[in-house]
Amino acid sequence: MAGMESSEKPLLCRRHVAAGLVFWAIFCVAAVYLRGVRWDEQYEFAQVITRQVVYPEGHPYPYCVRNALNLQIYATAALDWLTRSPAVVCGFRNVLYLLATVAPVYLLGALLGGRALAGHAAAVLILLGAHEEFDACYQMFAWPQYASTGHAGLGYALTALALLAGGHLGAGLFMLGLMPCVHIGQMPILLACCAVAGVSAAWNCKGDLKPILRAAPWGAAGLAVCAAVWLGKGAVHVPLPQSGPYVSTADSAAVWVGYISQDALRALPGRPTSYTTSFIALAAALLITTLLYLSSRKTPLPATRNPQWMVWVYVVLVAGAVWGVMAVHYAVGEHVPYVLISWMPYRFANHAAYILIAAIAGILCGRSSKAQWVMPAVLLLGTMRPILAGVLPESVYTRYVAGGEGLLFFLMGSACFVLRAQLRENKRAFTGGTVVMLLGAVALGWAHQFGLACALAGFMVAAVPMRWQPAITPPRLAVAAALAFSVVFITAAQWQGRQHLPASQFDRDVVGYLAERGEAGAMLLARPEQYTMQARTGHPVVADTCLAPWIPYMPSIGPAVQKIHQDFYGETFSPPHKGDWNSLWKGRTQRDWLDLGRAYGVGYVVSPNHVPLQLPVAVRGPIETMYWIPSKGV
Repeated sequence: MAGMESSEKPLLCRRHVAAGLVFWAIFCVAAVYLRGVRWDEQYEFAQVITRQVVYPEGHPYPYCVRNALNLQIYATAALDWLTRSPAVVCGFRNVLYLLATVAPVYLLGALLGGRALAGHAAAVLILLGAHEEFDACYQMFAWPQYASTGHAGLGYALTALALLAGGHLGAGLFMLGLMPCVHIGQMPILLACCAVAGVSAAWNCKGDLKPILRAAPWGAAGLAVCAAVWLGKGAVHVPLPQSGPYVSTADSAAVWVGYISQDALRALPGRPTSYTTSFIALAAALLITTLLYLSSRKTPLPATRNPQWMVWVYVVLVAGAVWGVMAVHYAVGEHVPYVLISWMPYRFANHAAYILIAAIAGILCGRSSKAQWVMPAVLLLGTMRPILAGVLPESVYTRYVAGGEGLLFFLMGSACFVLRAQLRENKRAFTGGTVVMLLGAVALGWAHQFGLACALAGFMVAAVPMRWQPAITPPRLAVAAALAFSVVFITAAQWQGRQHLPASQFDRDVVGYLAERGEAGAMLLARPEQYTMQARTGHPVVADTCLAPWIPYMPSIGPAVQKIHQDFYGETFSPPHKGDWNSLWKGRTQRDWLDLGRAYGVGYVVSPNHVPLQLPVAVRGPIETMYWIPSKGV
């Protein structure tokens, strides 16, 4: 962690690496414009803070939004207040989303490969979605989607890791200090990594604490900004309601336990989420970063000056957190402590997937790689995947090609061959690495036979004798050409699917209908799994798919959220029980709707056409219909 020698300019400061980062920043802006701006959850949060959308007193949603210690929310609200433009606000968030996708893998790839070309290869691989099939509890996407807060947190943490590993201690510590108010849930591993690096520097390196001490004020500055945000958020603070229709006497602890037991983001494997693919990514990242670190030294000793060492430490801590928490979770079951599971530790396997791509690109595109020609071939194949959809049988394409995981498995195999060759000078590391690779192959064959086949193919292709390898001179020119082609092709593909703040004619008809009736602030009730309705209509919504996930962060709102789900959808969290809201809505009489509407101040219900209601129709659409609840009994 102590950085580079003073006489050597840090890699990430060098002109060609910095120019590459500028290129990707410009690419993100251009790609969002060409692709079209998509709705973002932060825009809905901003609508609440700026009071463009007003929820009834006591509703838990404003309590969650206004009381969160999250600079992303307040910054987005400020931008919304200044511009009053959903296109600007969501467009800005979309650019941040895409930047959080490419910037960290670009920086880590360049750092681990020792050249900008490796970073560019990592960025294109991530845009091709080679990592997306390796998620588990927390979905991974390359391109901007609705839920951007967690994705931005992931990119922020890994960018800070790249800066710290690259010797940019001031910038890295400032980001670390600021992180509690950016995304505190993804901070613990980075904080632990810095602690390990600091202790190692103090223990092993003479005089190397000076760079840390010089950079410490930057970390303090980040913490000072966090303190200012903490104090400033008091201006929008909302107290927990003590009366009204949303208040419930249910035990918040029981609701929390019931919700966690069914929460796919925090549930144990098999309840209801399978973690197989994320375990593969985690194990592969652990193997490859370990071998990469060993190959970067003549002897396998810790060295804080070595960026490969710090990245390896981060992956080790990620693996320890994921598997350690999971072991405790298995042991205690539903009695798992709040502090252990609330920060969603299982999603850190996604960090390992990003690092895996960066490490593979660094290995195959590094100066010492003997298989640089593998990368351009895989990039071209991955880019042309959509064309294969019209050539291969649908079942074959869907199962083996569409996801892109086969490409990553292939690259894993090639990277293992290159690392094994680089370890020959260290007999002990070479023997140990070979044994671990064999054990990993056996484990992979047990869990993912297709993955093993692809990995073995990648290993054998990289092992082709030099005289049979393509005569590419210089090989980096072929990589650069493949990268340029891929960037153009995938950007054109996004243009073909262009959507700008998508809203249906039905959405516009609903807004017009309510405006004509003078009910511009009317609250809507819709199916529990819907999202973006608030953004699309500008109206408050009783519940959506994002309301209940606030419970693990703020257990105090659990009873109110459960009461909403129980009264409107017949669902409860404690004990975990899922009702059938479709049948409930079909059988609910107009008198029942009237009593519910009066209690909560709801006058309109948006229901899918396959769930007709016993209410008069206000606006009928091809997929959904809005009904109105009469203000008088029948």
